[in-house]
Amino acid sequence: MCVIINIEKGQFPKYQTLKEAEILNAHGGSIAWLQSGKINYQRGITAKKIQNLIDKRLKPNKVKTAIIHFRIASVGTINKDLCHPFPISEKVESKLKVEDSKHDVLFHNGTVSEWRTMLIDSLQKFTGQIPKGELSDSRVIAFLLNRHGTDLIKDSQFNKFSILTKKGIVKFGSWVKVDKNECSNDYFVKTNEHESYLNKFWGLGNETTPKSFDKKQKGKNSKSLKVYKTLKGNIKSRLKKFIKTQQDKEYYHLCKNDFYVTDDEIEANLNEGLSMIEVYDLFESSYGNRNQWINGDFMPSWEKEQQDNDYLSIQEWNDKYGYVERDY
Repeated sequence: MCVIINIEKGQFPKYQTLKEAEILNAHGGSIAWLQSGKINYQRGITAKKIQNLIDKRLKPNKVKTAIIHFRIASVGTINKDLCHPFPISEKVESKLKVEDSKHDVLFHNGTVSEWRTMLIDSLQKFTGQIPKGELSDSRVIAFLLNRHGTDLIKDSQFNKFSILTKKGIVKFGSWVKVDKNECSNDYFVKTNEHESYLNKFWGLGNETTPKSFDKKQKGKNSKSLKVYKTLKGNIKSRLKKFIKTQQDKEYYHLCKNDFYVTDDEIEANLNEGLSMIEVYDLFESSYGNRNQWINGDFMPSWEKEQQDNDYLSIQEWNDKYGYVERDY
């Protein structure tokens, strides 16, 4: 799950916050800002580059409004072209650096599993062409917002959308406060429980991330760094000792699909002695079952569980929905 950080009244996050968000969402950072009534943005950059822009351009020019995004690739490949934001326009161009954008720009946190169906329905009802290049759910939503307006996302709950306009930021979905900024989630924020888990099961003492292993302490911590990298890279193999039966596997996949939790979160509960079924029940009590959300008033129908048609080939897609001309 990505993260969006909204900046209003010139209250920029600390660099440590940016780094923590990047560590958990490492597939490309970006920033858009409003300067003298003009929308500017850069995509596919690091937290360090974002901080440099804040220090050397935004703060000196008294920029008060900006949006920062760090991506984790849930739909689409790891590709700078799929980093946010996306211009809300007919072509949804994938330029990495834009000054004085002609269009409002969209940031998204979450997954719209029905994006293919939504795209096809729109093109069948109203003529148009699919934007060139690789698509993701977020890029398609920007395309559809240009065609149908923000009513499309006004009831969003699970998905979070933040749009930078020339008048400021327009937000959709539920938001949380991290320091002085509204964010789409706070999963990236380190807590005492998080550090306790890392200390107990990764054996890193108080050094919970690679940034603690600086040059001055390289020799002292090299063994711990090796442990960190090895264990983090092999978490799926560590889960094998808990997931032994077919039922365990089914509930593991249900946890991943229904609640978008990480393997780390699953393992933390398994290490406490819970079975996979009990872990699922725990997440359900915390987050609510997504099937119940769909049938209730909590989110629009397009925010439902991943459907098989997300994996259809072009031919299967055309056979199921009718031919749609694709402009590549």
